[in-house]
Amino acid sequence: MPRNTCPSNDVFTLAQDPTGRYWFGTGKGLSLYNPAKSRADRIRLTDFPLTLEGTQINIIRPDNNGHVWIVTSGDEVYRYDLDEGNFRYDLDLNASLRSMRIASMAADRNHNLWLGTDRALILWDEHRKESRTFTQINGLTGNNITSLFCDSRGFLWIGTEERNGLTKHMPGSDIFTAVSFGADVNPTTINETSDGTVLGRYHRSGLYGLRNDTVWKRLTRPTVC
Repeated sequence: MPRNTCPSNDVFTLAQDPTGRYWFGTGKGLSLYNPAKSRADRIRLTDFPLTLEGTQINIIRPDNNGHVWIVTSGDEVYRYDLDEGNFRYDLDLNASLRSMRIASMAADRNHNLWLGTDRALILWDEHRKESRTFTQINGLTGNNITSLFCDSRGFLWIGTEERNGLTKHMPGSDIFTAVSFGADVNPTTINETSDGTVLGRYHRSGLYGLRNDTVWKRLTRPTVC
């Protein structure tokens, strides 16, 4: 990649959208890299909304419905429409997140947007322009959400700061199921391998591999004597 591709050397997040372009979220705004264009036109550093220029970008999440979702350090959410080529700031969505700190984001197969905050899990229905709130009362292991991931089967995995803090959500329902590890762990990152193994990285507890909702393998740093 060419030099001078980002407005800042502090890169907090990056993602590739369905068109093959790479989005970089930095401490001073966005950078967009399009490898399909000529060398002189591959990098876009300007023509973003003024409210995003010079602003720290914490999260970038493309969905399967032609959008790229962006969260700033001020916990404001923007949506970029790939077909129309413009940014939108939804007042209703941002009003539903007022006074909350956003730590994670995921989009499911039903084109819903999930946001993990320090107080609750928020579900945003883009078509109805409605939000729903889920907490421990609904079956979550905790209210402070640290990570979100939607796997290839459509299940949403929710990590929280609580002890033994992993929950699985069944798609198309309000069913949340706590996943037991037999240890006090709280996931900070969740992902999936090509064979469907769900991987969870846990603070000071290493890496866990889950199959059929049970721990299949645990990877930790060897102890140095």
